[in-house]
Amino acid sequence: MASKDQFETERAVFPSLSNFVERLDEQLYKSLQRLSHTSIEYLRRVQDENVLLSLCDKVVNFFNEFDQQEYSARLSIIKLTYLHYKNDSIYLKIKARLGSRATDSQLYMVENSESLIADLVSKVLKNCTPRMRTRATLLQVYHHALHNRINKARDLLQKTYMSSVIVNQIVENQVLYNRALTQIGMAYFRLGKIRESHEVLVDICQNLRFKELLAQSIGKQMDKTIDMVEVERKRLVPYHMQINLQVLDCFQYTTSMLIDIPNFADNQYSINKPMASRNFKRLIENYD
Repeated sequence: MASKDQFETERAVFPSLSNFVERLDEQLYKSLQRLSHTSIEYLRRVQDENVLLSLCDKVVNFFNEFDQQEYSARLSIIKLTYLHYKNDSIYLKIKARLGSRATDSQLYMVENSESLIADLVSKVLKNCTPRMRTRATLLQVYHHALHNRINKARDLLQKTYMSSVIVNQIVENQVLYNRALTQIGMAYFRLGKIRESHEVLVDICQNLRFKELLAQSIGKQMDKTIDMVEVERKRLVPYHMQINLQVLDCFQYTTSMLIDIPNFADNQYSINKPMASRNFKRLIENYD
């Protein structure tokens, strides 16, 4: 009788505890979307990420004691959301700034982000739904590209046939795919691979709605209803997680210039000059 009561208690506690943490994550993410990134309140909410990540660790350790891998994997998705966009250089700078106080700080510090992300993704792949598995894989691809590990990022996309299956995924996962590709293109640029960077970035940046594709802006089409705008607003990426659009434009136009100017010079007397980028061609024509 005691074992049965214990089983019923555990069966009620595990999902409730997981749902509670997921609800906290939902409310925190929503507040980051709604608040102005220039406000003090936004900075306070960003600091709450550290609290949420620490709480996830405690709850995951509790689940692991009872071998509840499914609930542990659901919390791994939350950790991936708040870890994938951070470069290791951030942790190094924080440690250097705090010095000996780093161990006593309430900040969530990571020693080896690549290993941690890999462990979290492995849990999700074993225990979660296909949509969650796709989401976890794309977050890992973004993290690899952020640290210029291009080969690992591309191999992961090819191994999962992501380019073929992404069209059937939910819009949120399609946004993550666009962000991952964009970060790969920027990683190519950081490594000096100009042509490869241009081939990746030009497809994203030549789209007039590329800000919407990255979930960093809401479209201004007149035919949109209030409900459609609200749905787009819920998909927005919080400001501190966004890709810097000015840097992205700089990368894209620089690669276009380095590729198109030699072509332009070789065909300066030709009527139809071959240009790799429509946007850069338009700038050249306006200048002329």
